[in-house]
Amino acid sequence: MLKVASISWSFADDIVFNNIALVLYANGCRWACPGCHNKQLQCFESIDKLRFEDNNSILSYLRDKINKSAFLDNKLTIVGSGGDFFFQLHPWLDLCSVIKREYPWIKILWYTGAEHTNANMAMLDRGLHLIDAILWGKLKNSNGYVIKDISRKSDMHENTEKIRISEYNTEFENITEENIDAQ
Repeated sequence: MLKVASISWSFADDIVFNNIALVLYANGCRWACPGCHNKQLQCFESIDKLRFEDNNSILSYLRDKINKSAFLDNKLTIVGSGGDFFFQLHPWLDLCSVIKREYPWIKILWYTGAEHTNANMAMLDRGLHLIDAILWGKLKNSNGYVIKDISRKSDMHENTEKIRISEYNTEFENITEENIDAQ
């Protein structure tokens, strides 16, 4: 089953298509990026804020949110973030498949700490047609900004450009579980 820590609406997480984003945050990540602002989601133990019993309950929740946002009229992106769904690849691609089948107009954007390599592309092979864009690689500080590589559906097998995600906040490097619990 896909482990989803939380789901939220965002105006900032779809920097590729400039849509409103329904962001799914995953449990579990091994990339250990410096500056990670979701360190609490690196844990593979279930810390789900939303208690989903199975993939059908996740789909039911998403259907409800999507159907209530019909006013967006082709301006919605499902964003996979987290944690990293790369560590839950098959359940993530299964979810993307259902979303694309039921809502073909929805864009799917995926943030991953994985690098764009032939081996990683091979792992994604059966699901590449489901994802409209992937932002690849560990978070990197480049002149004060977080930069990632991007692949789009039209050129998924290539790393065509770099994209600026956000300003890099060095305070994220000092976040510990104790600090998070105290907030």
